[in-house]
Amino acid sequence: MIINEPEIEYKNGEVIVSAGIELDNPSIWEMPQKLYFAFPEECGKVLNVDCNPFLYSMLIPAMRLGENIRVLGTVSPRLTFGLQEYQAIFHQAHSQWARHMVEIEYSRFSERELSPPQKRFGATSFSGGIDSTFSCFFLKEEQQLIPYADLKYALFIHGVDNPLNDPIGFMKLAESFRNFLKPQQVELITARTNFILFTQFLLPWTLLPQVPLLSTAMLLRGLIDRFFIPSTYSYNRFTVAGSSFLSDHWVATEEFAVFQLGRHDFLQKLSYVNQIPEYENVLRVCSNKKISLDGNCGHCIKCLRTMVYLALQGNYSKYKSFPQPFSRLYILEWGWKYHTGRVTFINFIHAAWQKKKYDFLLLGMAAYTLSQINHHLRRFLRFVVPEKIFVRWKQRLFVSEEDILAPPSPAS
Repeated sequence: MIINEPEIEYKNGEVIVSAGIELDNPSIWEMPQKLYFAFPEECGKVLNVDCNPFLYSMLIPAMRLGENIRVLGTVSPRLTFGLQEYQAIFHQAHSQWARHMVEIEYSRFSERELSPPQKRFGATSFSGGIDSTFSCFFLKEEQQLIPYADLKYALFIHGVDNPLNDPIGFMKLAESFRNFLKPQQVELITARTNFILFTQFLLPWTLLPQVPLLSTAMLLRGLIDRFFIPSTYSYNRFTVAGSSFLSDHWVATEEFAVFQLGRHDFLQKLSYVNQIPEYENVLRVCSNKKISLDGNCGHCIKCLRTMVYLALQGNYSKYKSFPQPFSRLYILEWGWKYHTGRVTFINFIHAAWQKKKYDFLLLGMAAYTLSQINHHLRRFLRFVVPEKIFVRWKQRLFVSEEDILAPPSPAS
């Protein structure tokens, strides 16, 4: 795989940073010719363009395809060191997907920036969910005591858990998020990327949600020098999923640091965000891309997880964007659909025991059993069904992403 020198283009009120991606064996998988990140035009003056975000973005796909990487642009020496550990973590934890350790050939390295041209700040992501909302509000509260957080920006990225083919819906939702965060003096920055087109049907999204977030933040190094990832897990029980306490901090450069927030478990976060005025009108967790910009479907994995925890806590009826009333069958539905959620179910069972909600505890144990049955059934199918046929099944069952705003491909 070759990652070419990034290019910058100003078009239709956006600044687009892109790099050509060339596979050594293009017949094994169909991918776009360019990976891009697009920002509002005014962000052009704070972009720091190099190959760091493109190398990081393509690392796990290269591990899956078994291709080594040749980088034709500038890369951070610190990132090159960190990515060796990063890919080792994924290779050992998810060898069925991150199948190969990738050899990376570099053409040149960047020099450390000794005197930043302006003050830079902290940033996190925001998508309306429990984890990101908690991170935004808690960090703003904490920086009164610990100034280092210095949170000023939140990233909302088109193409991450929302469909690329609905730019109008994305901007409408972004405006509601911007108004919600404004009293906290957190500025929402929107961006767009076609990263999902390089990974759909190739890799499970659970391994990847942190990749476009950190890649986008790395490009904004004129504004951001630290990024706080809203963790799904807490330190006492976690897994090496996509975003992990073990891996994310390795994605750092000489001028850009990454932090995971894991002091609070999901119930503690729920208790916190339930006190935020008007949050019930903003909550959005849906990963069903047919409707994810319009509300919550109530049946995808992320919706079901949030619903059962809200019901466990006793606040479910407050959130009208979910189906009303709550049915305990949602716990079993969650179990069957969330086939990779072993640690999440253990956390839920533990929380139900603490709250003495024994009906939830028993249903949580049943959900965990269903999850494990589904997990091992899928592993069996992957073992007996040829991979090409398995991919075709997925392409028929799931919605394929379309990028209607994609920059035109160069003429061949």
